[in-house]
Amino acid sequence: MAYKIRVVTRKQQLKKPDEFISAVDWLGEKIREQAKLLWAVLAVVLVIGAGIGAYVFHQQQQEARAAALAFQGLQYYRQQVPGGELGAALSKEENYKKAVEQFEKVLQDFPQTPTAPIAQYYLGNAYLELKDFESAAAAYRAFLEKNPKNDILAGLTYQRLGYVFLAKDSFQEASLAFESIDRLAGALNKDEADYELGRLDETLGKKEEAITRYQEIVNRFPESLFLAEAQKRLSALGVADVKPVPLSQEKPAPVEVPAPTEKK
Repeated sequence: MAYKIRVVTRKQQLKKPDEFISAVDWLGEKIREQAKLLWAVLAVVLVIGAGIGAYVFHQQQQEARAAALAFQGLQYYRQQVPGGELGAALSKEENYKKAVEQFEKVLQDFPQTPTAPIAQYYLGNAYLELKDFESAAAAYRAFLEKNPKNDILAGLTYQRLGYVFLAKDSFQEASLAFESIDRLAGALNKDEADYELGRLDETLGKKEEAITRYQEIVNRFPESLFLAEAQKRLSALGVADVKPVPLSQEKPAPVEVPAPTEKK
């Protein structure tokens, strides 16, 4: 069978350029449509980026203001005159009151900044120095409620809360506060808590319990600054050979420190 050659007519030849032009137009239109979409996406990205940038800038400004207030508060707390302030030197009590004002401003105006937890902790310290024990306890409790994952500052806060209870002669509550430090994995003051518990046990006439507390320091914290004091107390309590001995590895169960009670 002979191969049939396809013959293209003149009409078909004239039609091909039109078809080619139509295809080019269609492709161009698609490119334009995609370009519009691309520009729209880019515009959205720019708007989002500008919003994020504005938010970050705002947060940085908030943190800078909070840090400035807290720094002034720390200067008052440390009995220093903040830079730029003139006039007669303030008394210790007046400085602590000024510190309270600065820390409270941070918590009121910038509660979500990274500086706020530090201001909360030092607010309690300033109240403690002023012997306003109820306000100090409230400030420490507020810190523990708002910052449950900050083990380092929480450990210091429980210790200070223990001092509040000691000042009120609430020995059981003070003991619970100090014991709470041991269940904080990241607390750095567990040795000091044991030392305070030992002193408290001695005050209450609990000799054996005090020995256990001091021995805990010898066993667990050989590099502690309180090691020498613990060894002295052990010797004073009649422990002749102060050496590390095996202690129970069981940790005390989590305790809840009760609210301070009025001293009768």
